[in-house]
Amino acid sequence: MLRPDLSVPPDQWSQTVKLAHNAFRSPGWAYFLVDQPTSVRATEDNTGDGVYGNHDTGSLTWHYSAQIHHAMRNLVLALNGGK
Repeated sequence: MLRPDLSVPPDQWSQTVKLAHNAFRSPGWAYFLVDQPTSVRATEDNTGDGVYGNHDTGSLTWHYSAQIHHAMRNLVLALNGGK
C-alpha cells in the first residue's frame, strides 16, 4: 500500500508517500511495516572474513524496517467504474 505522512498538511501528502505493508490488524488498530533506508550491519559470524562485531558498515538498503501502530477503523471502498 502507499502511506503518506499524515503529520504534514494534506496538500503535501503526495510528496511524502512511502511503500508500506499492513502486517497485523484488528477492528480497532493496525501495524504497518514501512519501507525506508536501513543500515546494513555486520555481525560476528566466524567466517574468517575479518568482519566481527555488531557495527555499521556504512551501507544502506531499502527494507520494511519501520514499525508504525495506528488506532483505526477498517473500511472497504469499492469503485464501480463510473457506472
